[in-house]
Amino acid sequence: PEFGGGALLDVGCYQAHLWLMLLGGDTRVSVTNVDRVVGDTGVDLTTDARVLLGDRIRARAVCSFDLEPEQTIVLKGSRATLRTGDGEAFTFWKQPGTLLVGDTVEQFAPDDAFMIMVESVSAAILGEPSSVFPATDSLRVAEILDLIAQKPA
Repeated sequence: PEFGGGALLDVGCYQAHLWLMLLGGDTRVSVTNVDRVVGDTGVDLTTDARVLLGDRIRARAVCSFDLEPEQTIVLKGSRATLRTGDGEAFTFWKQPGTLLVGDTVEQFAPDDAFMIMVESVSAAILGEPSSVFPATDSLRVAEILDLIAQKPA
């Protein structure tokens, strides 16, 4: 635990980055509830966090080493719901993926997310256009994860 281990710090960054994208520049996040399971080593094996993004977006992230592997995104809006396909990972790593937006089904070809990340970082280093998150976003994600980690269960 003194080196920052655990499920939240390992995989929680993905949800927190999504939250920042949803906020569109507003980075206010307040943690409303946290449930966690801590293992014998003292790190969280599962963290289930509920947060408020900005003034009105409620979000939940479940980060776990214990639960069956699952990656799901569900965004419920006033006009439609956006969600990943049943049983499909939101990263679509080396397999086709589906995104359902209301009644519309979007199909995505398989890709290699790790290769895309390496190519994006390489482009950024070369000063070319890149999809690398700004450092300010990464710092804000770390702050959000700290807020969740510090919230008593």
